Amino acid sequence: MKKKRAASKSVKDKNSRAIARKNLQSNKGYEELPIQIVPDILYEIDTKGKFTFISNAIKDAGYEPVDLIGKHFKTILHPDDYKKASHAHVITKYKGRVTGDAGAPKLFDERRTGSRGTKNLELRMAIKKKNKDEKKDYCYVEISSAGKWYKSIRDHRKKFKGTIGIIRDITERKKAEKILKTTQKKLRENALRLQKNNRVIHKLNKELEKKNIRLQELDKLKTEFISTVSHELRTPLTSIREGVSQVLEGILGGISDKQREFLSMSLEDIDRLGRIINDLLDISKIEENKIEIKREMVDISELARYARSTLLKQAEDKGLKIKEKYPRHKTKLYVNKDKIIQVFINLIGNAIKFTKEGHITISVKEKKDEVECVVADTGIGISAKNKARIFERFHQINRASGPGAKGTGLGLAIAKGIIEAHKGSIRVESRTKKGSRFIFTIPRDTKESVSRKFVASSVREAIKKETTLSVLVFDFENLDVLKQKIGSKKITTLVKNLDSLVGENLRRGDDISVKGARAILVMLPATGKEGAVMVARRLQQVLSDYLAQERMDDQEIMCDVVGLPEDRQNAEKMLNRIDKKKK
Repeated sequence: MKKKRAASKSVKDKNSRAIARKNLQSNKGYEELPIQIVPDILYEIDTKGKFTFISNAIKDAGYEPVDLIGKHFKTILHPDDYKKASHAHVITKYKGRVTGDAGAPKLFDERRTGSRGTKNLELRMAIKKKNKDEKKDYCYVEISSAGKWYKSIRDHRKKFKGTIGIIRDITERKKAEKILKTTQKKLRENALRLQKNNRVIHKLNKELEKKNIRLQELDKLKTEFISTVSHELRTPLTSIREGVSQVLEGILGGISDKQREFLSMSLEDIDRLGRIINDLLDISKIEENKIEIKREMVDISELARYARSTLLKQAEDKGLKIKEKYPRHKTKLYVNKDKIIQVFINLIGNAIKFTKEGHITISVKEKKDEVECVVADTGIGISAKNKARIFERFHQINRASGPGAKGTGLGLAIAKGIIEAHKGSIRVESRTKKGSRFIFTIPRDTKESVSRKFVASSVREAIKKETTLSVLVFDFENLDVLKQKIGSKKITTLVKNLDSLVGENLRRGDDISVKGARAILVMLPATGKEGAVMVARRLQQVLSDYLAQERMDDQEIMCDVVGLPEDRQNAEKMLNRIDKKKK
């Protein structure tokens, strides 16, 4: 039996090889066609699904074309995809549908009618490993097929002969699609998370807005409370201090040394409490933008010297020196004298408080558009964490509990508010154990802008307090005509000369003149309107005489006179004119 089976098998193998050789000979023409250089695999199968031709491109998958002739199509497929490519599966899956319909993939085409369009079939093609180390045993392919038909000579009907098709490697595309699907999935998940987070954030923002409004209300109430309490404390505190001072000075009778010691301590604490109340009132005004900045032209170096002299004994008691560096000439700034002294005292006082040994340096330096003031020390320094909050209200650093110098934590906040009210800035440079440098800058104003601001502030002060003040505004009647005649540059020179002439003819030291682009403004403090009219006539005559000398006697100088407090409404209009002249 074994011999018969072996003989039968041998005969079958010989027949298979003979069929393969016959098929190769019948397809010999294919070998010479250009289709053999196409990278995609071209094939032909008969009605039983066996290869009658396959192109050389199949070699890339480890197969020889001659070995596949006569073999079933599933020979090159991954075992798990046999069913997808079977005749029964395709026919059953698409039963009742025309295979040419969209979405009808197939390997076998015998049921084709109508449109030749067809969706391609995607399968896994098995790869023959060249060696055991190769891990890849399949690749993804896309199969496009079309039926082969012939016309019967007997009944002239078309009959199905087989299928021809193309096999294209789509492994990289499948990888890309997988990555794309994964990315899309993640994007959808992220989008959902973002939507959820946005809803949460929106809800939190609403809650935060409500809390911020509430905090602002509480902060306003706190500021009002502090201001009210501070005002209420100031009056009785003044009375207490006066009483203690009189007892201490012996006005009300003699006292013992022990009583004197305790009364002196009480007086120091009363003064400290007074400073705290003043600080609270100052910070309240700053927060409510009610801080009053009454400016005057002063030498900033003199203010620094005054602050130094006030705190010099305190520094010497700790063995500290206070060095100074000022410009040789006066450095004039239009500032509130008392407020800037307060800034210097706050900064120098802090430097003394936090410096155990070494020195403190106060310097003033002129720059192009501003003046820079610095208070530097060789003290304990400030950490980066504390630097960020150094100018906050009630924030104290390196403050040990127990006896010693105490403060409210408001000094630097007040200093910042004062400097910013002067349109300046303040900052700190420091490192732990390397000392600190507090730097503030104040913009430098030109003489004209300072005078303008001074006049405007004086006028507003006079309106508010209803004090006597007169202002004159000299202007050309036909300035535009004159400008066309002599040009803008000559107009500027002319106004400058007229301003100098006005300044020379002002008879009081408090009277000042301000030159604008096209007009001259004169302020006469403590002068009624009647007296101002007399001054205006005299100055108008001086200016007219000058124009006559310059052969410009055809030009007339106009003058507006405003007297306060009677011309309150006209004064407001005049202030608008002052503002326009500034531009």
